[in-house]
Amino acid sequence: MKSKSVIKTINWLVPIFILGLIIFNSTIEALVLAAAYFVYRIIVEQSKIYSYIAIKNYSKGNLKKARKYYKKAYEVKVKELPIVASYAYLLILLEEYDQAEEVLGVLESMKPEGKAATSLMLCNAVLKWKRDKNLIAALVKVESMDETMRNQWYYNIYAKLCIFSGNMEKAKAAALKGYEYLKTNPVAVENLLIIHCINEEYDKALSAAEKLIKGKKNMKASSQDAYFYSALAYEKNNDMETAKKLYIKALQYENTSMTYVDKQKVLDKAGEFMK
Repeated sequence: MKSKSVIKTINWLVPIFILGLIIFNSTIEALVLAAAYFVYRIIVEQSKIYSYIAIKNYSKGNLKKARKYYKKAYEVKVKELPIVASYAYLLILLEEYDQAEEVLGVLESMKPEGKAATSLMLCNAVLKWKRDKNLIAALVKVESMDETMRNQWYYNIYAKLCIFSGNMEKAKAAALKGYEYLKTNPVAVENLLIIHCINEEYDKALSAAEKLIKGKKNMKASSQDAYFYSALAYEKNNDMETAKKLYIKALQYENTSMTYVDKQKVLDKAGEFMK
């Protein structure tokens, strides 16, 4: 935290010095300082640059490449809390549980507050489920979290845990709360899509699928579940051409520790439509 305070001080002092040099006709010195400051900013912002590349790869389903850049972002000297949390969660998705536990330990040592504290508790709950094979304990841990810590990511993760537990009533209530936080969040829409398909509410499922398939870039489907259940929604509404495209698209995405649909089911459906 101390290093961040130093960075903030530099960020407002240096532009003032540059402006002062320009005012007093020290143009060359101003240019040299500006160039040095530009290089400094690139170095300081490295983690955000790497994180941006990681997110781009994640949205395309290339989780291993996303991991590579999140690791780079994590290894820079000045660590960003949200980036550390995202890296830990990605490691859980990739079933690298020992590494995830190590990163979460670092996150905890950074004394996170607000959203970062919520992320830490959620990641620990999911990790407990995956390592101990105890979904009930993970649900109890999440349900015990204080109301002040319940943000959109909380409801998205809680809805997913409820889906895996088979409690569709709780899952739907949590998914709707997540959706109400931000209606353009693809994970919230994906959760509703899965629940509607499980409940065989295919008209509602189609509505959710259309948001993911026809939405803007930040609303696009980005997981195997999203494409598979979107395909199912289109199939059940007799749009076989779109269903075929989406079942095949689902094959391009990796199966993770949080993927609900069985991998063999994805292969079977895609194979059925490719005949």
